[in-house]
Formats: sequence, structure tokens, C-alpha cells
Amino acid sequence: MSTLPKHFNYDPQTRALDVEFGDGSVIRYFEIDPRLAFLSDSNPRRNRDFINFLQNNPVKSEMIKEATRWNWSIETANCFFISVCRSARSKH
Repeated sequence: MSTLPKHFNYDPQTRALDVEFGDGSVIRYFEIDPRLAFLSDSNPRRNRDFINFLQNNPVKSEMIKEATRWNWSIETANCFFISVCRSARSKH
């Protein structure tokens, strides 16, 4: 998980939660208690509560869909440009 959650889809029958992240990835989490605050659409701290929950509770999960969008950050941009510059220098 490299970005914030974008959409939550909870199935109360299976107690499975599918979360789509900003990078397009989807992860399914199992045995999620239906009373957790981040399951409520009206919770303004939903993302923070969800991330805190994952950091403090071991949860079984599986990747349903790999990321489809690249997330540019300062670190990834720097790594990309450094590798391009090194590649260009090695050709000369």
C-alpha cells in the first residue's frame, strides 16, 4: 500500500473488505469487524482510522489488483532521473 485508500467495499456476510487505493491497487482484508469506525461513510477520519487499524492489528489480506497508476514522489522522481542520466552518460 503506497497511497491512501480511495474506496471501501465491505461485505458483511463474508466480513471481507476490499480497499481500492489511489494507485489503482485493490487489497482484500479478511475477518473485519463490522463495527469498526472506518467502515462508516460519514467518518471524516476514515483513512486515518483505517491506517491506524492496519498498523496495530495483524490482518490477513491478499492483493486483488496490482497498481495501475504510478505515484510520483520526490524520491521516485529523483531515482528515475538519476538512472536516466547515468544511462545517457554510459552511452557516450
